[in-house]
Amino acid sequence: MTTFEIDHDRATQAREHFKEAGVEEMVTVIEGDAHLRVSKLTGPIDLAFIGADKGGYVDYLGKLLPRIRPRGLLLAHNVDMVPDYVKA
Repeated sequence: MTTFEIDHDRATQAREHFKEAGVEEMVTVIEGDAHLRVSKLTGPIDLAFIGADKGGYVDYLGKLLPRIRPRGLLLAHNVDMVPDYVKA
């Protein structure tokens, strides 16, 4: 699993939680702006969850959707707050 976090303190906290859960070897926490970093992922994506800045949902959709594997899944949190995402 790969997750993006722009805030250093939250990224540190996430790493600690993954370590406590015993899954730190299965999770990569990438610090930085996901708008810039998500395009650098390699390989097809089985599942993506968008739960970031609502204003960026359409950008994430455009970058992730072409990379979702057939029968893969793209989930987004609170899409009712992002009408342009629903229209896309």
